[in-house]
Amino acid sequence: MTTAAAVPTRLSFLDGLRGLAAMQVILLHYSSAFLPAAVFGGWQALTHRTAPPWQTWFQHSPLFFFIDGYSAVYIFFIMSGYVLRLAFAAPGSLAFGAWRRLLRIGLPTAAAICIAGLLLAAWPRAHVATANATNSSLWLGALMTTPARPLAVLNDALLYSTVLGYDHDSFLTGALRLPPLTAGFDPPVWTMNTEFLGSLLCVALAALSRLGKWPLRAVLALLVIGFGCDPLVLFPIGFWLAGMRTRPRWPLGLVCLAAGLWFCRANPPPPIVWLSLRLHSWHPTDALHLCNEIAGLLIFLGVLHLRPLQIALALPPARFLGRVSFSLYLLHFPILASIGCLTFLFAAPLVGGTAAAVIALAAGLFLTIPAAALFNWAVDEPATRLSRIRPRLPAWLHRRRQTRYGPVHER
Repeated sequence: MTTAAAVPTRLSFLDGLRGLAAMQVILLHYSSAFLPAAVFGGWQALTHRTAPPWQTWFQHSPLFFFIDGYSAVYIFFIMSGYVLRLAFAAPGSLAFGAWRRLLRIGLPTAAAICIAGLLLAAWPRAHVATANATNSSLWLGALMTTPARPLAVLNDALLYSTVLGYDHDSFLTGALRLPPLTAGFDPPVWTMNTEFLGSLLCVALAALSRLGKWPLRAVLALLVIGFGCDPLVLFPIGFWLAGMRTRPRWPLGLVCLAAGLWFCRANPPPPIVWLSLRLHSWHPTDALHLCNEIAGLLIFLGVLHLRPLQIALALPPARFLGRVSFSLYLLHFPILASIGCLTFLFAAPLVGGTAAAVIALAAGLFLTIPAAALFNWAVDEPATRLSRIRPRLPAWLHRRRQTRYGPVHER
């Protein structure tokens, strides 16, 4: 076997941005589980008890940015398109590029789902009891509804999570009878199918870019028009941004960042609601997700044009979170639904719901960050190295190709 060309060094500030986005997703899920009124507010009828006023205030305040995992997911998609243009700049076959992405995404995802299945089997009712106590039954209580049997866990790990996706979150919805996301064992992995499809798109665009600038620009324009506001459009947008050679401009960066932070909100402004209704046939997302797609794009543009922010995101703590961000993303929810929920149920009668939520978050992070570092070392990094290995042709096939086509040189 031969090792493929190494991936170009990543821009260090993107690691920090990735770590920040991962923490936003974690905080969103903990808030949705233990303080649902701070997230869902006007969407969900609070039938069990009246929520504290501060939670409703928080949902409408600029502080919501810190738990806005919706825009964070879309930043992940843009960054993937941006980084994959650099990673696949060297010539290579489409099939090998697709195989690389399947290994890189699929192996850690499958391992995390197996861990989630074990934790759900150990504490199958912890998240349901917590949902009843916090009035998150329409969210936390509706997830992970499948009993953690080995065959079901393996199906989710090897088939649905990355390759096929879940109902309403996959391009194959309608063509296949896919299970709903509520049947999955690690709900955040719904993004892995989109990530995989977007990665395949970037691999194809990288191959097309070798034909010249104008064919690539034409295809990028067609993709943006064709996808509309579907989240998959963010991959070609990130791919296009990676090819731009523009100097950072801090006025533009400040405007983009401020606008992006303003769009990070649980309640979309009326113009976005109006636009979403007018573009309903052009994209499958609702006004909330359209608003956060715009927010994610603006924030990413702001980071690209603000050197001081890039320096801050390149500091060691942020870069560490970035290095383990994929592991954090995959592992945080199984820990939340087991240890986090058990901690909340133990603490709530003693200190009240809000304090118990803080304690559960602290306990969850105390376990999740070391677990993510270990998972990154044991699973994620080996998967990355494995994805860069190009298999050598069998000797008999190599000789046959030489005889038929002349000398064959592996890249």
